[in-house]
Amino acid sequence: MARRSVSAAALAQAQDLVPFLAEMIEQRDPCLDGLDFNQIEANSAAIGDCLARALMKRALHQQGGATAADELQARRLAVERAAPKLRRKHNAEDLQIKRMKDKRRTLKTVRGEVECARTYLYFPELQSGIFPPR
Repeated sequence: MARRSVSAAALAQAQDLVPFLAEMIEQRDPCLDGLDFNQIEANSAAIGDCLARALMKRALHQQGGATAADELQARRLAVERAAPKLRRKHNAEDLQIKRMKDKRRTLKTVRGEVECARTYLYFPELQSGIFPPR
């Protein structure tokens, strides 16, 4: 099988993960003597899950802010979720919006929880907010 070359950027990102991976292997090394196959699998999966969460966190951090289309979608969703009385009273396009940068959020994924800091859109007229899509 021919070996493909990787970009310098991908190699740098992988090298940044080496200390993290080494720590995970130190904690849950699947190659320890005396482990049965189920334990080997569990340790390997735990390391894989940690790596997946780290990559998701990195990807979320690198995403740009909400676009105008994202904000409009968030406005519409906020109105849709509002109480019927408020829904009739407010038009999504005319809602005031307050951007709260770097609000912490924990996302629940198949691989476990991933913490991130994202911009939160708060709509004072509806007394509610939303993390925009993306």
